[in-house]
Amino acid sequence: MGIMQMRPSSPSLWEESIDRRGQHVLWYSASACFCMSDNGRVDPNCPRCYGKGFTYSPVRSTRRIVWGVTDGKATLDLTSMKIHIKSINRVFLAADQEIVIQSFTSTSITPAVQIKKGIRFTLDYEESFENTYSGTCTYIGRGLIDVPIRLVNNQNYFAGALVEVAELQNVTKGKSMKIDAIWGNKILTSDACDETDELTVVCTYLKAAKFLITSINPKSKIENNMVLQQADAMMSFPGTFHIGRGDVIVLQMAEMKETMIGYNEGDSFVFPFQSIATILRVEDKYGEITDYTLVRENEILWGLRKPDRFSCTFAYHPAFTVLDDLPTVRYSENKIWPKRVFLKKFSTFLHSSRMLSLESVDADASDIGLLDDPLKDSEQGGLL
Repeated sequence: MGIMQMRPSSPSLWEESIDRRGQHVLWYSASACFCMSDNGRVDPNCPRCYGKGFTYSPVRSTRRIVWGVTDGKATLDLTSMKIHIKSINRVFLAADQEIVIQSFTSTSITPAVQIKKGIRFTLDYEESFENTYSGTCTYIGRGLIDVPIRLVNNQNYFAGALVEVAELQNVTKGKSMKIDAIWGNKILTSDACDETDELTVVCTYLKAAKFLITSINPKSKIENNMVLQQADAMMSFPGTFHIGRGDVIVLQMAEMKETMIGYNEGDSFVFPFQSIATILRVEDKYGEITDYTLVRENEILWGLRKPDRFSCTFAYHPAFTVLDDLPTVRYSENKIWPKRVFLKKFSTFLHSSRMLSLESVDADASDIGLLDDPLKDSEQGGLL
Protein backbone atom coordinates (compact mmCIF):
# COMPACT_ATOMS: atom_id res chain seq x y z
CA MET A 1 0.00 0.00 0.00
CA GLY A 2 1.46 3.32 -1.03
CA ILE A 3 1.89 6.33 1.22
CA MET A 4 -0.14 9.42 0.33
CA GLN A 5 2.00 12.54 0.45
CA MET A 6 0.24 15.83 1.12
CA ARG A 7 1.61 19.04 -0.30
CA PRO A 8 2.63 21.25 2.63
CA SER A 9 0.40 24.28 3.00
CA SER A 10 1.95 27.71 2.75
CA PRO A 11 0.74 31.31 3.14
CA SER A 12 2.00 31.92 -0.40
CA LEU A 13 -0.64 29.54 -1.81
CA TRP A 14 -3.42 31.54 -0.17
CA GLU A 15 -1.91 34.81 -1.37
CA GLU A 16 -1.75 33.43 -4.91
CA SER A 17 -5.48 32.72 -4.65
CA ILE A 18 -6.10 36.30 -3.50
CA ASP A 19 -4.07 37.62 -6.43
CA ARG A 20 -5.91 35.44 -8.97
CA ARG A 21 -9.45 36.11 -7.79
CA GLY A 22 -9.13 39.47 -6.07
CA GLN A 23 -10.38 42.87 -7.17
CA HIS A 24 -8.33 45.97 -7.88
CA VAL A 25 -8.88 48.48 -5.09
CA LEU A 26 -7.51 51.75 -3.78
CA TRP A 27 -6.64 51.49 -0.09
CA TYR A 28 -6.88 54.54 2.17
CA SER A 29 -5.48 54.38 5.70
CA ALA A 30 -7.57 56.08 8.40
CA SER A 31 -6.11 58.35 11.09
CA ALA A 32 -7.93 60.07 13.94
CA CYS A 33 -8.36 63.81 13.32
CA PHE A 34 -6.82 66.26 15.79
CA CYS A 35 -10.18 68.08 16.06
CA MET A 36 -11.46 65.33 18.37
CA SER A 37 -11.98 66.55 21.94
CA ASP A 38 -11.09 64.73 25.17
CA ASN A 39 -14.63 63.36 25.42
CA GLY A 40 -14.50 61.94 21.89
CA ARG A 41 -16.54 64.62 20.09
CA VAL A 42 -15.45 65.92 16.72
CA ASP A 43 -15.77 69.40 15.26
CA PRO A 44 -18.56 69.29 12.62
CA ASN A 45 -16.96 72.29 10.89
CA CYS A 46 -13.44 70.86 10.77
CA PRO A 47 -11.93 71.68 7.34
CA ARG A 48 -9.71 68.60 7.51
CA CYS A 49 -12.11 65.74 8.32
CA TYR A 50 -15.45 67.48 7.59
CA GLY A 51 -16.83 66.31 10.93
CA LYS A 52 -16.10 62.62 10.28
CA GLY A 53 -13.42 62.29 12.96
CA PHE A 54 -10.98 60.60 10.58
CA THR A 55 -8.63 61.70 7.83
CA TYR A 56 -7.60 59.37 5.02
CA SER A 57 -4.38 59.00 3.08
CA PRO A 58 -3.57 56.61 0.22
CA VAL A 59 -1.19 53.81 1.20
CA ARG A 60 2.02 54.09 -0.81
CA SER A 61 3.92 51.04 0.42
CA THR A 62 3.56 48.01 2.68
CA ARG A 63 5.51 45.00 3.86
CA ARG A 64 5.32 41.77 1.85
CA ILE A 65 6.86 38.31 2.03
CA VAL A 66 7.19 36.23 -1.14
CA TRP A 67 8.82 32.93 -2.01
CA GLY A 68 10.79 31.94 -5.11
CA VAL A 69 13.38 29.58 -6.57
CA THR A 70 16.83 30.69 -7.72
CA ASP A 71 17.70 30.40 -11.41
CA GLY A 72 21.47 30.03 -10.96
CA LYS A 73 22.27 33.46 -12.41
CA ALA A 74 24.22 36.24 -10.72
CA THR A 75 21.10 38.46 -10.63
CA LEU A 76 17.70 37.08 -9.68
CA ASP A 77 15.09 38.44 -12.09
CA LEU A 78 11.79 38.73 -10.19
CA THR A 79 9.72 40.31 -12.97
CA SER A 80 7.46 37.25 -13.26
CA MET A 81 6.55 37.60 -9.56
CA LYS A 82 4.91 40.99 -10.28
CA ILE A 83 6.56 42.78 -7.40
CA HIS A 84 7.89 46.31 -6.99
CA ILE A 85 10.67 46.49 -4.39
CA LYS A 86 11.10 49.71 -2.44
CA SER A 87 13.50 48.31 0.17
CA ILE A 88 14.63 44.87 1.36
CA ASN A 89 14.32 43.69 4.96
CA ARG A 90 16.03 40.34 4.48
CA VAL A 91 16.47 37.44 2.06
CA PHE A 92 17.06 33.93 3.35
CA LEU A 93 17.09 30.32 2.19
CA ALA A 94 14.89 27.46 3.36
CA ALA A 95 17.32 26.61 6.15
CA ASP A 96 17.01 30.18 7.48
CA GLN A 97 20.41 31.03 6.04
CA GLU A 98 20.42 34.76 5.40
CA ILE A 99 21.70 36.03 2.05
CA VAL A 100 23.78 39.20 1.81
CA ILE A 101 22.40 41.46 -0.94
CA GLN A 102 24.87 43.47 -2.98
CA SER A 103 22.29 45.54 -4.87
CA PHE A 104 18.67 45.51 -6.00
CA THR A 105 16.22 47.19 -8.35
CA SER A 106 12.43 47.29 -8.23
CA THR A 107 12.24 43.87 -9.93
CA SER A 108 15.59 42.14 -9.27
CA ILE A 109 18.15 41.39 -6.55
CA THR A 110 21.88 40.67 -6.82
CA PRO A 111 23.33 38.52 -3.99
CA ALA A 112 26.91 39.12 -2.87
CA VAL A 113 27.58 35.44 -3.62
CA GLN A 114 25.95 33.66 -6.56
CA ILE A 115 23.49 30.94 -5.50
CA LYS A 116 23.16 27.70 -7.43
CA LYS A 117 20.00 26.91 -9.37
CA GLY A 118 16.89 25.40 -7.78
CA ILE A 119 17.26 26.73 -4.22
CA ARG A 120 14.09 28.02 -2.56
CA PHE A 121 14.40 31.49 -1.03
CA THR A 122 12.20 33.89 0.94
CA LEU A 123 12.16 37.62 0.26
CA ASP A 124 10.95 39.96 3.02
CA TYR A 125 10.66 43.44 1.53
CA GLU A 126 8.73 46.71 1.35
CA GLU A 127 6.34 46.68 -1.60
CA SER A 128 5.88 50.04 -3.34
CA PHE A 129 2.55 50.93 -4.92
CA GLU A 130 4.17 53.95 -6.60
CA ASN A 131 5.03 54.02 -10.29
CA THR A 132 6.36 56.81 -12.48
CA TYR A 133 5.32 57.87 -15.96
CA SER A 134 7.19 60.22 -18.27
CA GLY A 135 5.78 60.81 -21.72
CA THR A 136 3.03 62.40 -23.74
CA CYS A 137 -0.50 63.19 -22.58
CA THR A 138 -3.63 64.46 -24.31
CA TYR A 139 -5.82 67.52 -23.82
CA ILE A 140 -9.45 66.37 -24.07
CA GLY A 141 -11.18 69.72 -23.56
CA ARG A 142 -12.80 71.63 -20.67
CA GLY A 143 -9.43 71.95 -18.93
CA LEU A 144 -8.95 68.16 -18.67
CA ILE A 145 -5.76 66.31 -19.60
CA ASP A 146 -5.71 62.51 -19.97
CA VAL A 147 -2.52 60.71 -18.91
CA PRO A 148 -2.30 57.40 -20.86
CA ILE A 149 -1.56 55.07 -17.95
CA ARG A 150 -3.66 51.93 -18.15
CA LEU A 151 -3.86 48.55 -16.49
CA VAL A 152 -2.86 46.00 -19.12
CA ASN A 153 -5.73 43.55 -19.44
CA ASN A 154 -8.46 42.69 -21.91
CA GLN A 155 -10.58 45.66 -20.81
CA ASN A 156 -7.76 48.26 -20.71
CA TYR A 157 -9.07 50.26 -17.76
CA PHE A 158 -7.12 52.36 -15.26
CA ALA A 159 -6.86 51.16 -11.68
CA GLY A 160 -4.93 53.60 -9.54
CA ALA A 161 -4.54 57.30 -8.84
CA LEU A 162 -2.16 60.11 -9.71
CA VAL A 163 -0.47 61.43 -6.57
CA GLU A 164 2.12 63.84 -7.93
CA VAL A 165 2.87 65.72 -11.14
CA ALA A 166 6.45 66.95 -11.25
CA GLU A 167 6.23 68.60 -14.66
CA LEU A 168 3.55 69.41 -17.25
CA GLN A 169 4.75 71.03 -20.47
CA ASN A 170 2.97 72.37 -23.53
CA VAL A 171 5.63 71.61 -26.14
CA THR A 172 3.70 73.31 -28.94
CA LYS A 173 3.41 76.62 -27.07
CA GLY A 174 6.77 76.19 -25.33
CA LYS A 175 5.62 76.77 -21.74
CA SER A 176 4.87 75.02 -18.47
CA MET A 177 1.20 74.50 -17.63
CA LYS A 178 -0.60 75.24 -14.38
CA ILE A 179 -1.89 72.23 -12.43
CA ASP A 180 -5.17 72.88 -10.57
CA ALA A 181 -6.02 69.31 -9.52
CA ILE A 182 -5.06 65.67 -10.12
CA TRP A 183 -7.10 62.47 -9.65
CA GLY A 184 -7.39 59.09 -11.33
CA ASN A 185 -5.45 59.50 -14.56
CA LYS A 186 -6.66 63.07 -15.14
CA ILE A 187 -5.13 66.53 -14.66
CA LEU A 188 -7.15 69.75 -14.44
CA THR A 189 -5.57 72.94 -15.76
CA SER A 190 -6.83 76.50 -16.11
CA ASP A 191 -4.27 77.36 -18.81
CA ALA A 192 -5.42 77.81 -22.39
CA CYS A 193 -4.73 74.76 -24.53
CA ASP A 194 -5.75 73.33 -27.90
CA GLU A 195 -6.55 69.68 -28.49
CA THR A 196 -3.87 69.58 -31.18
CA ASP A 197 -1.12 70.79 -28.80
CA GLU A 198 1.65 68.35 -27.92
CA LEU A 199 1.84 67.89 -24.14
CA THR A 200 4.36 66.02 -21.99
CA VAL A 201 4.15 65.05 -18.33
CA VAL A 202 6.36 63.60 -15.59
CA CYS A 203 4.21 62.13 -12.82
CA THR A 204 3.88 59.55 -10.06
CA TYR A 205 0.81 57.36 -9.66
CA LEU A 206 -0.31 54.63 -7.30
CA LYS A 207 -1.19 51.27 -8.77
CA ALA A 208 -4.17 49.50 -7.25
CA ALA A 209 -3.79 46.80 -4.64
CA LYS A 210 -5.54 43.45 -5.06
CA PHE A 211 -7.77 42.14 -2.26
CA LEU A 212 -10.32 39.34 -2.25
CA ILE A 213 -13.71 40.84 -1.36
CA THR A 214 -16.49 38.32 -0.84
CA SER A 215 -20.19 38.57 -0.10
CA ILE A 216 -21.76 37.45 3.17
CA ASN A 217 -24.62 34.99 2.94
CA PRO A 218 -27.60 36.44 4.87
CA LYS A 219 -28.10 33.01 6.44
CA SER A 220 -24.62 33.12 7.96
CA LYS A 221 -25.46 36.37 9.76
CA ILE A 222 -28.11 34.46 11.69
CA GLU A 223 -26.26 31.19 12.22
CA ASN A 224 -22.71 32.45 12.74
CA ASN A 225 -22.29 34.80 15.69
CA MET A 226 -18.80 35.74 14.44
CA VAL A 227 -20.31 37.65 11.52
CA LEU A 228 -21.20 41.20 12.46
CA GLN A 229 -24.84 41.95 11.72
CA GLN A 230 -24.02 45.27 10.05
CA ALA A 231 -21.30 43.84 7.78
CA ASP A 232 -21.92 43.78 4.02
CA ALA A 233 -18.81 41.86 2.95
CA MET A 234 -15.54 40.30 4.05
CA MET A 235 -12.09 41.01 2.68
CA SER A 236 -9.04 38.73 2.62
CA PHE A 237 -5.55 40.18 2.18
CA PRO A 238 -1.88 39.28 2.85
CA GLY A 239 -1.13 39.00 6.55
CA THR A 240 1.73 41.50 6.42
CA PHE A 241 -0.62 44.33 5.37
CA HIS A 242 -1.66 46.65 8.21
CA ILE A 243 -5.36 47.14 7.52
CA GLY A 244 -7.59 48.10 10.42
CA ARG A 245 -10.79 49.68 11.61
CA GLY A 246 -11.77 52.83 9.73
CA ASP A 247 -9.66 52.18 6.63
CA VAL A 248 -11.49 52.75 3.35
CA ILE A 249 -11.41 50.42 0.35
CA VAL A 250 -12.60 51.74 -3.05
CA LEU A 251 -13.31 49.16 -5.75
CA GLN A 252 -11.81 50.24 -9.07
CA MET A 253 -13.55 47.83 -11.45
CA ALA A 254 -17.07 47.65 -10.00
CA GLU A 255 -19.64 50.34 -10.82
CA MET A 256 -23.08 50.97 -9.35
CA LYS A 257 -25.82 53.28 -10.61
CA GLU A 258 -27.34 55.96 -8.38
CA THR A 259 -29.72 58.90 -8.76
CA MET A 260 -30.09 61.90 -6.47
CA ILE A 261 -31.47 65.41 -6.15
CA GLY A 262 -28.86 68.11 -5.63
CA TYR A 263 -29.02 71.69 -4.41
CA ASN A 264 -26.41 73.98 -5.91
CA GLU A 265 -24.94 77.01 -4.13
CA GLY A 266 -22.11 78.10 -6.40
CA ASP A 267 -19.90 77.17 -9.33
CA SER A 268 -19.58 73.52 -8.33
CA PHE A 269 -21.33 70.65 -6.56
CA VAL A 270 -19.63 67.93 -4.47
CA PHE A 271 -21.21 64.47 -4.49
CA PRO A 272 -21.50 62.50 -1.22
CA PHE A 273 -19.58 59.67 -2.90
CA GLN A 274 -15.84 59.16 -3.03
CA SER A 275 -15.39 58.10 -6.65
CA ILE A 276 -17.81 58.89 -9.48
CA ALA A 277 -17.14 56.74 -12.55
CA THR A 278 -19.30 58.66 -15.02
CA ILE A 279 -22.22 61.09 -15.17
CA LEU A 280 -25.17 59.60 -17.04
CA ARG A 281 -27.60 62.53 -17.01
CA VAL A 282 -28.08 65.92 -15.34
CA GLU A 283 -31.29 67.92 -15.67
CA ASP A 284 -33.26 70.70 -14.01
CA LYS A 285 -36.70 72.20 -14.59
CA TYR A 286 -35.55 73.57 -17.96
CA GLY A 287 -34.32 70.23 -19.30
CA GLU A 288 -31.04 68.35 -19.71
CA ILE A 289 -27.76 70.05 -18.74
CA THR A 290 -24.63 69.22 -20.72
CA ASP A 291 -22.42 72.20 -19.89
CA TYR A 292 -20.46 70.72 -16.96
CA THR A 293 -17.17 68.97 -16.18
CA LEU A 294 -16.58 66.11 -13.72
CA VAL A 295 -13.41 66.84 -11.72
CA ARG A 296 -11.63 65.55 -8.61
CA GLU A 297 -13.55 62.25 -8.90
CA ASN A 298 -16.71 63.54 -7.22
CA GLU A 299 -17.26 67.19 -8.11
CA ILE A 300 -19.17 68.88 -10.94
CA LEU A 301 -17.90 72.21 -12.26
CA TRP A 302 -20.75 74.08 -13.92
CA GLY A 303 -20.40 75.98 -17.16
CA LEU A 304 -22.56 78.96 -18.08
CA ARG A 305 -25.73 77.27 -16.84
CA LYS A 306 -25.75 76.88 -13.04
CA PRO A 307 -28.91 75.16 -11.76
CA ASP A 308 -30.35 75.83 -8.30
CA ARG A 309 -31.95 72.41 -7.90
CA PHE A 310 -31.21 69.51 -10.22
CA SER A 311 -31.46 65.77 -10.74
CA CYS A 312 -28.35 63.71 -11.45
CA THR A 313 -27.97 60.07 -12.49
CA PHE A 314 -24.48 58.63 -12.34
CA ALA A 315 -22.35 55.51 -11.84
CA TYR A 316 -19.87 55.34 -8.97
CA HIS A 317 -17.17 53.01 -7.67
CA PRO A 318 -18.41 51.36 -4.43
CA ALA A 319 -16.46 52.18 -1.28
CA PHE A 320 -16.29 50.15 1.92
CA THR A 321 -15.04 50.96 5.39
CA VAL A 322 -13.31 48.36 7.55
CA LEU A 323 -15.43 47.49 10.59
CA ASP A 324 -13.34 44.99 12.52
CA ASP A 325 -10.85 42.18 12.26
CA LEU A 326 -12.05 38.58 12.53
CA PRO A 327 -11.06 37.29 15.99
CA THR A 328 -9.06 34.25 14.87
CA VAL A 329 -5.41 33.32 15.24
CA ARG A 330 -3.44 33.65 11.98
CA TYR A 331 0.09 32.86 13.06
CA SER A 332 -0.04 29.07 13.40
CA GLU A 333 3.16 27.19 12.56
CA ASN A 334 4.95 30.53 13.14
CA LYS A 335 3.79 31.70 9.72
CA ILE A 336 1.96 34.89 8.76
CA TRP A 337 -1.29 33.79 7.12
CA PRO A 338 -3.72 35.99 5.18
CA LYS A 339 -6.13 38.00 7.32
CA ARG A 340 -9.79 38.90 7.03
CA VAL A 341 -11.82 41.93 8.02
CA PHE A 342 -15.50 42.87 7.91
CA LEU A 343 -16.57 45.61 5.50
CA LYS A 344 -19.51 48.01 5.46
CA LYS A 345 -20.67 50.06 2.47
CA PHE A 346 -19.35 53.56 2.84
CA SER A 347 -20.19 56.30 0.35
CA THR A 348 -19.46 59.55 2.14
CA PHE A 349 -15.91 60.43 3.09
CA LEU A 350 -13.23 62.98 2.25
CA HIS A 351 -15.81 65.63 1.28
CA SER A 352 -18.75 67.15 3.10
CA SER A 353 -22.15 66.40 1.64
CA ARG A 354 -24.20 69.14 0.03
CA MET A 355 -26.88 66.64 -0.90
CA LEU A 356 -30.48 67.72 -0.51
CA SER A 357 -32.03 64.28 -0.95
CA LEU A 358 -30.58 60.86 -1.70
CA GLU A 359 -33.08 58.29 -2.84
CA SER A 360 -31.42 54.88 -2.68
CA VAL A 361 -31.40 51.55 -0.96
CA ASP A 362 -28.07 50.04 0.05
CA ALA A 363 -27.30 47.24 -2.38
CA ASP A 364 -26.27 43.85 -1.14
CA ALA A 365 -22.62 42.97 -1.70
CA SER A 366 -23.64 40.36 -4.27
CA ASP A 367 -24.98 43.15 -6.50
CA ILE A 368 -21.46 44.32 -7.33
CA GLY A 369 -20.15 40.99 -8.48
CA LEU A 370 -18.48 39.77 -5.29
CA LEU A 371 -17.24 36.20 -5.39
CA ASP A 372 -18.08 33.29 -3.16
CA ASP A 373 -15.15 32.93 -0.80
CA PRO A 374 -12.64 30.28 -2.01
CA LEU A 375 -11.03 30.26 1.45
CA LYS A 376 -14.31 29.38 3.16
CA ASP A 377 -14.34 26.50 5.67
CA SER A 378 -10.55 26.27 5.71
CA GLU A 379 -8.99 25.70 9.09
CA GLN A 380 -5.39 26.01 7.95
CA GLY A 381 -3.60 28.98 9.42
CA GLY A 382 -6.60 30.03 11.48
CA LEU A 383 -8.74 30.95 8.46
CA LEU A 384 -12.46 30.40 8.89
